[in-house]
Amino acid sequence: MLRRNKEIIQWLNFIYTLASLTYILYVQNSVLVIIPLLTLAIFSLIKELRSKIPLIVYASMFFISIAINEGIYISIPLSISMPFIIGKDSFVDDVRKQFIFGPSALQIFRYFIISSLLALVNPRILIPIAFSSNTIIVYAIYSYIKLSKVRIEISLVSDTVTWGEKAFALLSVETPFEANIVLYYGVNKNSYTVKDKAKINVELPANHVGRHYIEIYVYAFDDFFFSSRFVGRYLVEYNVVPLKRRILEVVGGYLTEISDILSLPPTIEFSIAQLSEEFPAATKARGKEAIKNIMEYIRRFRQRAYLGVILEELMKALEEITEKMGREGYGYRKSRYGEYTGSRPYTPGDSLKSIHWKKSVSKGTLVVKEFSSSAIDESLLGSGGSEGIEPLILVDLYAPNIQELDKLIYSFLQLYLKIFKRSPTSKVLLVLVVGDIVISLRGRSAEILYQLYRVFVKTPIQTLFNYTSLHVLGENKVVELLKNVKKPKPLAILLLNNEKFANNLTKIIIGNEFIPPKPFTLIYSSSLNLRYTIVKHILSRYGFIYMDNIEFMNVRK
Repeated sequence: MLRRNKEIIQWLNFIYTLASLTYILYVQNSVLVIIPLLTLAIFSLIKELRSKIPLIVYASMFFISIAINEGIYISIPLSISMPFIIGKDSFVDDVRKQFIFGPSALQIFRYFIISSLLALVNPRILIPIAFSSNTIIVYAIYSYIKLSKVRIEISLVSDTVTWGEKAFALLSVETPFEANIVLYYGVNKNSYTVKDKAKINVELPANHVGRHYIEIYVYAFDDFFFSSRFVGRYLVEYNVVPLKRRILEVVGGYLTEISDILSLPPTIEFSIAQLSEEFPAATKARGKEAIKNIMEYIRRFRQRAYLGVILEELMKALEEITEKMGREGYGYRKSRYGEYTGSRPYTPGDSLKSIHWKKSVSKGTLVVKEFSSSAIDESLLGSGGSEGIEPLILVDLYAPNIQELDKLIYSFLQLYLKIFKRSPTSKVLLVLVVGDIVISLRGRSAEILYQLYRVFVKTPIQTLFNYTSLHVLGENKVVELLKNVKKPKPLAILLLNNEKFANNLTKIIIGNEFIPPKPFTLIYSSSLNLRYTIVKHILSRYGFIYMDNIEFMNVRK
């Protein structure tokens, strides 16, 4: 509406100015009058110059007022309507420093101050300036009173927001006429044109975890920005929580439904290895011996706060499992249930300990033992509990910043929760890389999820190390570099170190009797893209099968 009104007033002023200049030319018969006439004609014909017509009309107003004696009367209609075409139709300045007069009025007053210098040539210049100033003052006061009818209410869409998502406040506006609403909050500034009733979503900052207190200052302007009125100051308070907390709330809800499974004797097998060792072996440190070694490691490297906290919580959980099992140094290594019922041909994915070696030798092919299910396990697995496939989930907790670590833990727990929801008793091998420590957990998804829940509930989100990838290389490029004997010098050390890391990690996985072909998936920070592209390649070379959607598989029970 404002743009349309301004255009109408602008073209009426343009026509009036042309008519006035033509009249002056007729009366005075002066060549000087032709100059503003030609200028107006040229600017109206060239599309790119039409936006400058208000300034030409403004200059012509002063020319008309001094050209002839009656010019002062001819210029009065122009001087009254002039503020409506040369003012701003938006704001740039900080309106919080303004009172009553809006940005458009202040800008025109600046023009008048400069133009008043022409009074040194002819004092009659001040007459149209006075008329224009009076127009602005009267309209600004009228609009200021009218703006008192603007009503604003602010409410939060949600008082709890997940980190990484957007926070919104709902702005309810009620005004009987068209008004411009301007919001200030922090360093942000938004403007809206509203008439009657409207609801506006205002995006708020959610750049850190914790309580946010935002002061929103609301100002209202008339349609020509002549008047500014302070509507109110509103304090908005909301809480930003990490993604980790959201997923842990969901996990906690599911775990309360399977208390019968969690009350059973633990069947988790675990081992701990250190990647910095020359020959890492998963069977090298188990049970209380492994826990003791890691606790000493934590004490040595206590300055790595989050590394120490998460390892310490993991060790406490594993120590509790060891005590419940009641066997020094080893967890229960159960891969079968019930009585021996016969044998069947070996299929990829069967445990090596299930192989019936005597029959395999006599038949010339691998044969595995079959066992019946106990009553407890039949109730857990269901009468038709099939073998399925036992997947590997490999998670590295490196992250370059807190927010990426939060997303990483969320993705990891979300994936594990999907596997758990398909079957709480499904068997999974989980490999956690924390610094240079590798913790391997093997057991029911429900039990492992429960231990992860206990660990992450007690550990705050903090970054491990500030590591950033030098360059993101495509998988094909990495494989090509690994196969190339003459590696580029700048990448040689980087590739060799990451290849060594991948080889050591693969030894640990195979040392846990996790024999290919098995499906696997990787969860890691994008900053470790090069490292885990190499890990993926080497695991695939050994016969492991990479899958993105591993949770949709028929996992082993």
